[in-house]
Amino acid sequence: MKIKNITIIFAALLIVTLALPLLTAPLSTAHPLAAKSEVVLDEDKETHTIEYESQEEGVVILKTDVLTIMVNTRSGLPHFKWWVTEHNDTVYIAKFVSMIEFIDENGDGAFQYNETVTAEDMLLQESQQGQQETPKFWSPVFPFAQGGALWNFSGFYNLTAENNEIIGIGFDFQLNMNSTTLNETDSIAYSDLYVLLRCKIYFEDVEIEVEPDKIYYNISGLAELKVDIIIENWPWHTDESMLALRWDITVEEEPKQTCHCVRMHGEEIDVNEVMENERPIGPKDPKEKLTKLEFVSEITNETHAYFGATTDALKINKTTGAKEVVSVTCSYRTDGNNIRFYIAYPHSERIEHDPIIGVTEKGYEEAGKVFSGRHGETHYEYSNGRVMLETPVFTVQVTAMGEVVHFQFWNTSDPEIVYHVKFVSIVEFVDENGDKTYQSNEIVGESMLTFPSLTWEFSGFQNITNANGETIGVKFSFNSSEVRNPRQRDLEIDIVCYMFFEDTEVDGLLVNGLTELKFTIVIRNWSWTREDSMLALRWDISWSNVTEEKDIKPCVAGRDISPSEEMTEEKPIGDKEGRRALEIGYGEQLGYFDFTATIIVDGGEGEATASYITCEDCIKVFLCYPHFETEVTHDPIVGLTTTEETTAEEEEATGEGVTLPETIAGIPTMYLVGGIFLVVVIAVVMAVKKRH
Repeated sequence: MKIKNITIIFAALLIVTLALPLLTAPLSTAHPLAAKSEVVLDEDKETHTIEYESQEEGVVILKTDVLTIMVNTRSGLPHFKWWVTEHNDTVYIAKFVSMIEFIDENGDGAFQYNETVTAEDMLLQESQQGQQETPKFWSPVFPFAQGGALWNFSGFYNLTAENNEIIGIGFDFQLNMNSTTLNETDSIAYSDLYVLLRCKIYFEDVEIEVEPDKIYYNISGLAELKVDIIIENWPWHTDESMLALRWDITVEEEPKQTCHCVRMHGEEIDVNEVMENERPIGPKDPKEKLTKLEFVSEITNETHAYFGATTDALKINKTTGAKEVVSVTCSYRTDGNNIRFYIAYPHSERIEHDPIIGVTEKGYEEAGKVFSGRHGETHYEYSNGRVMLETPVFTVQVTAMGEVVHFQFWNTSDPEIVYHVKFVSIVEFVDENGDKTYQSNEIVGESMLTFPSLTWEFSGFQNITNANGETIGVKFSFNSSEVRNPRQRDLEIDIVCYMFFEDTEVDGLLVNGLTELKFTIVIRNWSWTREDSMLALRWDISWSNVTEEKDIKPCVAGRDISPSEEMTEEKPIGDKEGRRALEIGYGEQLGYFDFTATIIVDGGEGEATASYITCEDCIKVFLCYPHFETEVTHDPIVGLTTTEETTAEEEEATGEGVTLPETIAGIPTMYLVGGIFLVVVIAVVMAVKKRH
């Protein structure tokens, strides 16, 4: 009986222990859409879903793991809205606006609005054919908003392969001509017009074959919507006319985002501009078979979404059934709000074409949040010429809008003082006193270049990865693109910035994780005035956002200086002996600027020196480089820390700096708790057994 009781107790407690992970696991609160399809996509049996729903008349929404798309046809103007599923703060829009008959007068194969068919074009053709009666002229523009108030929705259906395997989901919208609000002449002319939008999304990447020329297209599974457009029975005015299909493309995003630009083949398009004429556009590479308009993140320089038109269409003779692959040419113009994108088709009885709407998660994965772990999250953003990088410890903001390149940095949680570092100028000088550093009386005449003379391009943010592909930091750069100085037309300057998440050794230099910003400064092709001169790069270092009751305590190479000291000449910073080149203390905050003496000069090793001079609330530091033929490379650092006493107290109170062994840290919390509970159970059982 005693053994039985012990067994019951042990069994009950064991059941609770085993159930504990289930009790601590989060409950699902997801509500599936009205209809849902699930398919297994890979050998690991990872299940992805496509969810789809007809929300109300004329409104359809379809969602995959990657792409969400909504089609709204209630106004007669079909709106395709799409976004990256996990990032609905930015929505991309393609509107199906109108069809326009035109004559390609300039022979570029693309639509321009001044080529729209007129009554005179129609009369000219009639006279050439010997007909004397004046024909009726109907509008050469069919606007969907007025031309077709309703579209018939087919419902959702499965896409299947030859072996009847389900490979995707489809749905159609067909223009309902019975609902048109056209005038009598246009209504009669367009009575037989047939327009069908056949929308398809596939579970996996598929290859589409276009007969009869055996042309192939690749469609990305879950990330692209293929829209088959079928147009039949267009009432042509002339035998030489072509047909243009207009889409209006734009993007909606929260005001705080404003981080997208639109590009066509690498060329940025200003949507706010009003272009006078349509510009022809084709694929950058004919092998691509796609004319693509891309929405690109200004932060990462990665494409987030795109709208594309395949370069081939299928022309069909309704009488004979003969098929012919024909070329498609596009044009566009901006109207201040949208990009009007025109797809031009040749004269035909029936045309079939495949525009594509798509997204990629890559830009989003690397934008905004670049790292999440023991130290918290690191964020970055770029808009209106301002760069912001924020770690849990260190925040830096950079501007380079036609001025000096200006860095500001501060303690993320305690911005009691903001440190400023500005790239101001480059000066050629002759070391007349032999101290290898710059003094203003050593300047070579007319050899100064100020940074406002340069135009700067921002590279975007890039993740830094190790050999295992793990993200260990982020980098960005400002690169000179134009020099407005006749003497230095060939000059190139790169300012590359690195932030690491953990302490990292780079080329023998230890960079502190999350608290230091490492620079790589590259200066190329300086046009020297003299053969015996050197070069000085001026940095202005200052501070702001301070309160009067606390003193600023600058220190150069371990020697205290006064920020208001009136210096008449630049002094060498000298042998630092393990000290930082410049430190600025303020209460418990300490900002610093430092550099390594070793530099790369024309591919070999060289030595950098420095001098400084104070002015009111500012310290000017001159990094000095020897004469070089092609380029010099140097690695300064700016950083932020607190006093040792404060750091020690924080570590003792919060446990910061203590790392769990990897084998423990990797155990999910619910199983760790369950294991501890199991140990308690065993202890209780042993105690009961001993008692009895």
